[in-house]
Amino acid sequence: MGQCHPLALRPQIQERQEATRTISLIAHEDDGHFIMNLHALHNATLLRKILPRHLTAPKPLYVNRKARHCEIATGLRVTQAAKRSLTAAKSKATRDANKAKKQSRLATIVEESEPEPGPVEEVHRGAKKRQRREN
Repeated sequence: MGQCHPLALRPQIQERQEATRTISLIAHEDDGHFIMNLHALHNATLLRKILPRHLTAPKPLYVNRKARHCEIATGLRVTQAAKRSLTAAKSKATRDANKAKKQSRLATIVEESEPEPGPVEEVHRGAKKRQRREN
């Protein structure tokens, strides 16, 4: 098993024409053994019904699943607390920076809006608005 070698080369087809690149064709040595991915096939339920249970039974990743879960949870409690405090510090820094920007923008707007001393002239541009006729 696993002794399969490329048998021939075939030109790759791209947009219905042969390209300069080639594809290796594999010749399988052992046609009696197969690997089936039961989770990727559209008819996996039918295969599970046909195949014997010992071939389709799920195999546990860990013998004691509950103990493994508790072990991971203990480690996460420590790392998550550190991540949360770091995130809170970053959020506070961002809020403070945004608040300072907003205050500086407001200060410049107030400075620009103060009128300069001197005579004030009114300038009218464009035509007067049409008045609506009442029937």
